[in-house]
Amino acid sequence: MRPLLTADNLQTRVKFCLDHVDKSVNAYHDMMDVVHVDEKYFFITVVKRRFILIPDEPEPARKLKSKYHIIKVMVLAAVALPRQMQRESSSLTVS
Repeated sequence: MRPLLTADNLQTRVKFCLDHVDKSVNAYHDMMDVVHVDEKYFFITVVKRRFILIPDEPEPARKLKSKYHIIKVMVLAAVALPRQMQRESSSLTVS
């Protein structure tokens, strides 16, 4: 499957790539100092969830005040290359 991209999406992607070109050496930036951040919401429960239970197994307890106010949790994740630490005098600095 391929994503359906509009002309604006393609133009934005090309601009992003061209912004990461180092024009002095005509090469791409090495991206050693880039951090990718993403956030996502997860719903704690699903309103219409089905379970397969073995005989004599109790149904799981699902407590919900209203199906219109389902609790959700936001997860924030960041991905980056590990940084090498070097000791200068008595403090740590990122090189």
